[in-house]
Amino acid sequence: TLDAHALGLFNKSNQFSQIPHSLVTGPVYQVTFRALASTSDNRDLNQYLYLRSITLVMLYAVPPFVAMIWMAEPIIRILYGEKWADCAPLLVYFAAFGPLLAME
Repeated sequence: TLDAHALGLFNKSNQFSQIPHSLVTGPVYQVTFRALASTSDNRDLNQYLYLRSITLVMLYAVPPFVAMIWMAEPIIRILYGEKWADCAPLLVYFAAFGPLLAME
């Protein structure tokens, strides 16, 4: 239902907002998955490992999301140029919900 311009803005802001999540969660969750698999019969340890991994992801992922919220327009203008400046409000929206990706 979006025109080509709106879809491009949506896509660019969505991709950029997922960078902190993808950089942090991959390495953390790979190690956590192996640890959870090796201790699958210890429920208390698994809960502890899961909560610690989410805490670690939040510790490293939340500051870039906050920076995106505060400085969305200058970041977009510097990295992508003037023609993509209209996607800054969408970036703010996606970055506000970015920390919730850690729970996926």
